[in-house]
Amino acid sequence: MAESSAAPLVVCLAAGPSQKPVISKARNLGFIVVGVDQNPEAAATSLCHHILPLSTHEAGPIIEALKSKFPDQTPSAVLNRSSGPPVATCAAICEAFGLPCLPYTRALQCLNKDLLRQECDLKGIATVKHFSSASFSSEIAAEISFPCVVKPALSLVGKQGIRVVSRKEELRSAFDLAKKTSHTGQVVIEDYVPGKDVSIIAVVNHGKVEILALLDEINELKSDGSICGRAMAVPSVFSGTPDEKSLHELVEKIAVIFEVQHSALLVSCRLVAGNNPVLIEIHLDMGGDLILDHLLPAAGNPDILECMINSLVKPTAPISLSPWIPTAVVFGTAAELNTRQPHQILQSSTIAGLSELIIKTTGEMSRP
Repeated sequence: MAESSAAPLVVCLAAGPSQKPVISKARNLGFIVVGVDQNPEAAATSLCHHILPLSTHEAGPIIEALKSKFPDQTPSAVLNRSSGPPVATCAAICEAFGLPCLPYTRALQCLNKDLLRQECDLKGIATVKHFSSASFSSEIAAEISFPCVVKPALSLVGKQGIRVVSRKEELRSAFDLAKKTSHTGQVVIEDYVPGKDVSIIAVVNHGKVEILALLDEINELKSDGSICGRAMAVPSVFSGTPDEKSLHELVEKIAVIFEVQHSALLVSCRLVAGNNPVLIEIHLDMGGDLILDHLLPAAGNPDILECMINSLVKPTAPISLSPWIPTAVVFGTAAELNTRQPHQILQSSTIAGLSELIIKTTGEMSRP
């Protein structure tokens, strides 16, 4: 594809295998793609028009390189599919070039589970009772009720370092593991909350929240307390129920409180039917777990990845959605990222029928 100086310039943070669909789609839409990856031989570098061989964890060098390499063109958007520090990098780049996103300080709050919980407590968002610490002590152990969940305050890989702890004797080892995998060294210990795991996928376009899908996250609790993601399913069992409204309202409230103006927005909750959703995590990246790659394309509707990229680059009309075909992507059980495991797609004519298929395929599982 020949470059055009009039074509929007978009920055893609990272150029590994997970970024291939994003970069390919952005190119097909006619955008000039600048990939940022410290590995010049990353899987998707050959798809980019330009590569900046820099870390996605540090915004300063990226901003300076963009100003130097493209003195006459301001980026139109930053595309980020990576969790962790690149979320803050995305916000910092947008601030530097006057792009709508969210304040850098708000991005840091969303990234760090302890800061996120503190802000939610202040602003009236139901979240898990918790506290955080960088060191273990007997005083901590004395205050904990069981079961509890021990996790890194900021991890670089989803579910890494998380343990559900049922006995006091298991607490220290779980704390040490979480600290080892925490990017900040802080560990969060929170109450175990019953309910189903549900995720909301949305985009925020100049302050307006657009809900794209409600998904169920099916997890397995292993004997050592670790959590293994087994499947993602759309639509959620809460879709079309009174609980759907409360989920939508939660996302709207989050966008306002954290001043999200222009971003992908994924919200993870636990929910018992008829109760308020309890916030678990906020993600300001485009998401993984093969949701945009395989799950949603198989479940019908417009190309959600294309719609998401378009909405981040320029103002777009609302996305017109049809009812989702009940669909699930089921992962293997290996101790690695879901995107690197074998997977299969399941479909049914009803949500209940899909639930039965998932159970038949994965086996009865102990839900964390």
